Amino acid sequence: MEYHINADAGSSTDLSMAILMRAMLHAENSYYIPDASITGKAYKTNLASNTAFRGFGGPQGISVIENALDQVARYLKKDVAEIRLMNFYGQGANNIIPYGQTVGNNHLSLMYDKLIRSVCYFERRKEITKFQL
Repeated sequence: MEYHINADAGSSTDLSMAILMRAMLHAENSYYIPDASITGKAYKTNLASNTAFRGFGGPQGISVIENALDQVARYLKKDVAEIRLMNFYGQGANNIIPYGQTVGNNHLSLMYDKLIRSVCYFERRKEITKFQL
């Protein structure tokens, strides 16, 4: 997967590069992507400069992969919750991030499963789909 993140730095850079770097670090979120290339560029524009705010680039980066997973789910005609679970970082395998760091002590799949069951996610999705028809 190739990520090209472009940032509008405004009329001065402020913390634009740090925010862009953080967006790049969060681009794969919680998902194992065995072949990822992540690049980022900040552009000077005629707009007012906007410095860091809540999230500091994290939400911008995370939205990239969540949007991609949503598109995959729609294409495969599956629920995005299934696609997320199938692609989470693993334990002992599928646990190396694009920057070479190992994800350890990972309980994400367990927590996700408990959350999905505790809110009756798939049952609710069926009811919503039935209602929308």
